[in-house]
Amino acid sequence: MVKKYANGSRDKKKEKKLRCVMFFRKEELAWMPFARLRCFFEIKLLALAGFQPHLDGCVLCRSAFDPASVQRIYFSSERGGTVCARCSGGLGMPISLGTARTLSNAARSDVNKLSRLKSGNGMVAESETLLDDFIRHHIGKELKTKRFLARLKNPRPCSSVP
Repeated sequence: MVKKYANGSRDKKKEKKLRCVMFFRKEELAWMPFARLRCFFEIKLLALAGFQPHLDGCVLCRSAFDPASVQRIYFSSERGGTVCARCSGGLGMPISLGTARTLSNAARSDVNKLSRLKSGNGMVAESETLLDDFIRHHIGKELKTKRFLARLKNPRPCSSVP
């Protein structure tokens, strides 16, 4: 159970993180594809820990992305978020505006409302790549759990023993 804290904001942040972890263990989320659930969990924890990437506009020129005119946006872990085509200089990974908006909404939304977020087919693949790179950039190494989950997704066949 989650303990109520009265010792200030630091304990409240711990409580929010614990509530987030407990929410993602709920059985009512079993219908959601694991990869999508994992992306929402990672962006939510990054936001709660204060490491949320900037996804609402260009991190360099601070311009907002207009869905009617934007053709391509890029994500740069080194720069901390999304970059417009004009500022990217060809650097960063191309992502769709829909992926940036879905992740941004997931980071800001209450965990109980995450299942309501709509996402396109390419959102999960782009999000996995983006979040893996962003986390690797910030901690300086690949998480062991990423390799473990990749092995579960693509298991190697067992060799026959004579």
